[in-house]
Amino acid sequence: MARVSSVFDDCEIYWYHTEIKRLPARVTDADGQTVWRGQFSTWGKTERELSVPQWQVPQNLRFQGQYLDRESGLHYNLFRYYDPVAGRYTQMDPIGLAGGINTYSYVGDPLTWVDPLGLICKSAYSGRRGTIKAKADLEKNGFKVVAEEVTMKVKNSTTNKTYRIRADIVATDKMGNYHVFEVKNGSGRLTRNQQGTGMFDMTNPANTNSGLGGGIIRPSASKAGKLEVATKGANGLPLGGNGVVLDARFWLLKY
Repeated sequence: MARVSSVFDDCEIYWYHTEIKRLPARVTDADGQTVWRGQFSTWGKTERELSVPQWQVPQNLRFQGQYLDRESGLHYNLFRYYDPVAGRYTQMDPIGLAGGINTYSYVGDPLTWVDPLGLICKSAYSGRRGTIKAKADLEKNGFKVVAEEVTMKVKNSTTNKTYRIRADIVATDKMGNYHVFEVKNGSGRLTRNQQGTGMFDMTNPANTNSGLGGGIIRPSASKAGKLEVATKGANGLPLGGNGVVLDARFWLLKY
């Protein structure tokens, strides 16, 4: 997830790095340098925050769908307020007993479940299902995953415009060639920048099987292009580091 801060013509992009339950663990700038880091209790109470001087805006995102009210210490969760100290809501469930006997409960297990709206909990694991399936399919098809969540610049060969994206998976084939895989799961859609590159087509995914492993990946569904590593973070090191330009093929996998 990205945060874009702009004032007139100046624009700064920051990237959120989250735990499996989407609780932000740290924020990095466009160069991959950490500008904010947080530590939380099991139920989301802020235990510690560290930031650099240039990070002047408070980082108030907490559990998925929650925004910290620093005056009260509660988390705004759209339909209710959540108390991270007690690990429960401060208001009853809007649907009453239809939601269960404990009308103030958050979720049974905060490590694997979330409640983005304050109405119903769901598994935080679901967002990673597509990537897990993709990695199994890539292995079956002879690819080797070398990096994940890599920020890069990709130029649209038709418009000559360059877009910054974060690739889900970068892999190599048996010949050492690089391949960039964007993975979409369920109702996931391309971001504006992903669309802008012209490299990914939601109507023509490369994989032929949405099941876990065993799916065939069609070479004809990929597009050739170049990538420029755009991060100084560890994620970009397997590709040579910030500024390195590589030939690659781009793929879309849909699950």
